Amino acid sequence: MENESVMRHQLMMLQAENERTKLQLRQERQEKKFMEVDLNSIVDQADREYFRRKKKEIIERKARASQTPDNSSTLNHDDFSSFDPFAGGLGDY
Repeated sequence: MENESVMRHQLMMLQAENERTKLQLRQERQEKKFMEVDLNSIVDQADREYFRRKKKEIIERKARASQTPDNSSTLNHDDFSSFDPFAGGLGDY
């Protein structure tokens, strides 16, 4: 019975970590879209300023994150270099 409780807890922790990773990836994709916007192509002054500020925020946040020893708040391709889908640990989809 205690074993089931431990397994349930581990499953919940894995699901929470999976959700956190999904949210991080979603944020990375959104930030990438902002960074790809050509400010010179935006005619509306207010829109251009909005995108300029968003880009600045993203750059500043990434600079702060790169200065911290625990850089777990951002993902890059190196995070998946040791990923082995056949090693287990992931539930069925």
